[in-house]
Amino acid sequence: MFRQCSVSCGSGIRRRAVKCVVKETNNVVNDEECAHIQKPEPTSNCSKKPCTRWNVGDWGPVRLNVSFKYIHTDIHAHTYINKDIPHRCILI
Repeated sequence: MFRQCSVSCGSGIRRRAVKCVVKETNNVVNDEECAHIQKPEPTSNCSKKPCTRWNVGDWGPVRLNVSFKYIHTDIHAHTYINKDIPHRCILI
């Protein structure tokens, strides 16, 4: 039975134990005793989900999309010498 893949993402390898055993007793013997049959591969390629990461760019300038509205007022102010100041636009 294969073990877990060696990586959590991308391509990796999984391994398993391959031993020569006596069929009737399941006792492990020397590999030479199984030389007449092809030995199964002890490793296999495995693929996991693609590896992902955050890609961080350089800091850029702040872009503001601001619209200004102006209103006209009929406010008049008098200075301490009684001069009338005409109406002004006020930024809101």
